[in-house]
Amino acid sequence: METFRRWQIATQPQQLNAVLQFADNAYRHPLSQQEQDALKETYYKLRKSGLPHDSAIHLTLASVLVAPEFLYRVENTRPGAGSLPISQLELASRLSYFLWSSDRMPS
Repeated sequence: METFRRWQIATQPQQLNAVLQFADNAYRHPLSQQEQDALKETYYKLRKSGLPHDSAIHLTLASVLVAPEFLYRVENTRPGAGSLPISQLELASRLSYFLWSSDRMPS
């Protein structure tokens, strides 16, 4: 039992990294350092408030699932007049939304 408990404690950083990797996919863009730091800060604040690791990971994951970056298709806006080219990630995101909203999807 003690070996299992030590293993649980040793894998906690890997579990936090897994949440960050999930957020990277959920937000449909590579996480900025600021976004990574905000998620880590959420986790560490929850731990400091006395929550166990499992609860802190669940709530950090929940914060990813309620973030506007997950719920909405957010594109980076750039200052300037007129249209500008979009990135490949933005194009792929637009295309996926277009295809999923199509009435003529093959079954």
